[in-house]
Amino acid sequence: MPADATDALLDAAERIGAEQGLAAMSIRAVQAASGQRNNSAVQYYFGGRDGLIEAVVARHMGPVNERRTELLLGLPGDPSLRTLVEVLVVPIADEVRSRPGFWARFVMQAMLDPSTTATAQRPMENPASRAVHTRILDQLGHLPAALAARRLTHAQGLMLLGLAVIEAGDDDRGLVLPVLGAALGVLDPADAVAELVDMVLGVLQAPSTAASPDSADSADAFAP
Repeated sequence: MPADATDALLDAAERIGAEQGLAAMSIRAVQAASGQRNNSAVQYYFGGRDGLIEAVVARHMGPVNERRTELLLGLPGDPSLRTLVEVLVVPIADEVRSRPGFWARFVMQAMLDPSTTATAQRPMENPASRAVHTRILDQLGHLPAALAARRLTHAQGLMLLGLAVIEAGDDDRGLVLPVLGAALGVLDPADAVAELVDMVLGVLQAPSTAASPDSADSADAFAP
């Protein structure tokens, strides 16, 4: 598989999906934006549009998974919830910051589109992610199990939104998040990541005042 051709297709897909939403990320649009003259290139290299979406997500998740695994193996016997949240947030934040582009915004758009959520989710499901999710849930004993799972879903959604803001920086194209942008956009990127850890931790630790806090809900809507 020629790296130049596939990278051009992945870059084009990532940018179109981030800026215009996954509905606009047609095979024709991606091939035109990548300069690929072969109209069958996406089908040939990725097996179709779903395979292309998975590949955009997967090419960044490899380094994230490796770093999470390293951090998990180095944890003390009884890590704090904050430490576990750092294992969740910091590897993916480092990947976003070290490889400028549109990936966090692409993932956010994919997760918000019901037609692509499951496709984008698949490359994110791995032993390192499942391990940190399980250990975080184990620390949320102050909440009913279903509510703890729902809090983790919301916390991961907040993480992705925050990463999209950090990634965008002064770039006003793509995902527009004025409220969260006001919270994170004025910070130095490193401080913004620390603030994002604090925000995710706050979501997880917040008490519940809901009348029926243990109604069923899934923690898998966001699982980066």
